[in-house]
Amino acid sequence: MISHTNPSQGQPFSISMPTSAAITILTPVWNSLPYIMETAESIFSQNEQNWQWVISDDGSIDGSIDYLRQIQDLGDQRINIFYQPQNLGIFGNLNFLSQRAQAPLVQILCADDYLSTPDSLSLIVASWRTLDPSVGVIRWNGGKLLNQKLPQLVDSHNSQLLFFLHGNLLGNLSCACVRRKCLLQAGEFNQAYPYAGDFEYWARFVQVNRLLISDASYVSVRSHPGQASVHLNTNGELYTQLSIVTSQIYSRIQVRGIIGKLLLRIAGTLVYDSQYRLMGLRTALGGHPVKLHALSSSNASKQYLLPLILRYCVFFLSLGGRLGKNSFLSLAYRVNRLIGSGP
Repeated sequence: MISHTNPSQGQPFSISMPTSAAITILTPVWNSLPYIMETAESIFSQNEQNWQWVISDDGSIDGSIDYLRQIQDLGDQRINIFYQPQNLGIFGNLNFLSQRAQAPLVQILCADDYLSTPDSLSLIVASWRTLDPSVGVIRWNGGKLLNQKLPQLVDSHNSQLLFFLHGNLLGNLSCACVRRKCLLQAGEFNQAYPYAGDFEYWARFVQVNRLLISDASYVSVRSHPGQASVHLNTNGELYTQLSIVTSQIYSRIQVRGIIGKLLLRIAGTLVYDSQYRLMGLRTALGGHPVKLHALSSSNASKQYLLPLILRYCVFFLSLGGRLGKNSFLSLAYRVNRLIGSGP
């Protein structure tokens, strides 16, 4: 039994938690209208009905709570809704939700995303049946990564190298389906990184669990002006946290030799300096230099980057990190994989 608080009355009530669900869907909500309605419809229309849906509203003021009350009034015991009295932030909300998952599989589904077809859940569950227990998470919509010649199965001994070269391999939170036991064993999302917490978490997660990259599109990820990725980095807040997390990942890569180190620092410059410098210059030319200043400050004296004068050389030669980047990252991976691969 789970105790909820009814926001209309402020009184607790109880709903029986299903114990035999094949999969739990976790949905963090914050000012998610009108998109949450399509999220709900995509779940209710699934052919696979053996699911648990856990929702946590993080203090919405746009009418999302009223809509969630309508779902709550259905009396569906597979659905568990929580209303946070204080805003937890996206990663605090996910930590809260994770502790309430009951099924062996957990699919994160943010409130502005939706399941692509009525077969999505049944296909997601079926995808796990033949996988080795060492696979802890599947990343959906991974076709772009596979086209860059990344391995479909990412082992722990090369995971930090791949995260360093390509960033957060899980992408959007809704692209992740994870074994519940692995989710809990990996610990919580670190709320010290409200802008880069998913990058830090998944890089830590794949140190002990294998990642399967799938090109299957069982989840549709929406792009819209109100989504977090649009407004969270308005003043360059991401860069400081990104530099800290990237430094942690870089320190975990087993690199031997001058060539391996040089290749990694060139790759780091392309990915974490040149690309962001181009974006910072664009906003600076528009009269908002704060992002460029934040990048310069956060990237000062980072071991995974080239010295400043060489960073500018790479920036201009690569046209802001666009020219030849994928080919170079592939080379850096092949060389350092041979240098640093483990058992």
